[in-house]
Amino acid sequence: MKRSFSLAVALLAFSLYACGGGGGGGTSGSSPYTGVTTAAVITDNNAYDIAMDVYEAGDVSASLSLPLGPSTEGAPGGSTASSPRILSLVRTLQGVADDLQARQGASGGAALRTVVTESGTFDDGFGGSFSYTLSVDDQTGDFTGTFTFADFHGDAGMSMSGSMVASGNFDIAAGTFIRLRFSFPSLTITDGASSATASGSIDLWAGNPSTAIVNLYLADDFTGKTVWIDHFTFNVTEGAGFSDVTESGTIYLHDYGFVVVSTATPFTFATGSATPSSGVLVITGRSNGKVRLTAIDTTTCSIDVDADGDGVYESTYLYPWS
Repeated sequence: MKRSFSLAVALLAFSLYACGGGGGGGTSGSSPYTGVTTAAVITDNNAYDIAMDVYEAGDVSASLSLPLGPSTEGAPGGSTASSPRILSLVRTLQGVADDLQARQGASGGAALRTVVTESGTFDDGFGGSFSYTLSVDDQTGDFTGTFTFADFHGDAGMSMSGSMVASGNFDIAAGTFIRLRFSFPSLTITDGASSATASGSIDLWAGNPSTAIVNLYLADDFTGKTVWIDHFTFNVTEGAGFSDVTESGTIYLHDYGFVVVSTATPFTFATGSATPSSGVLVITGRSNGKVRLTAIDTTTCSIDVDADGDGVYESTYLYPWS
């Protein structure tokens, strides 16, 4: 990124390096989570549902009605994975950053003064829009800002509406962020016939790898079911044409309870791909029961189940990502 880019461009571009997001500190006030609060009991029948719900970062509107079938080959008995919601959100912000970059290149940078403030609005060409206002102290690098989406269409048909508040610190000399924080009381994310409302915070730290900590609640706008992503840490390493992603933390799933998530092998995403080509995610529930989700390639994944928590995976199932 060129130093002449606006602060808004830099802010949004940095958010791309924090794929999956993360927040430091919980959401204040009473929790909007209304689901099961005990540890999830993992079985052959629910392992796929739990694994996909975790992979999709709490897609509470995924179809979870069918259990795993007995076969380890062929068409799966359950639903298939969609793009992770946070990944779609990140890619949408990437498009926003490109728009802001183009505008900044056309208009030129603002002259330096104690506090630099800039704002703008973009139409997405489908009836939606995005607007921003940012203020930065060009001596200290401290900044605040707001981002507002109105049915803004982004990645994979996803659209979103709502506002984000941002704050943090920008290294003026290096032209990079040290830290930034997003918070949002209500952000509606719509994907086809499904709609969820997100609230919470995301704290980001620059670097390669970059780090993000998420505290996020998702509520299905049709069923009312909720998901709580609690102190979830993502580390993203950017390479030439790919990103390696590791994640760890706790996710509360409305119908099952909480699971603890860790990455045994980083997920590798090719640039522009919604599914990883490799990587292993381990999901642990009650009595050390586990689900292991392995990306075999960009079209196929496997689910291994250790229901009794003895460290041995008794069942293996193959599924297409989509």
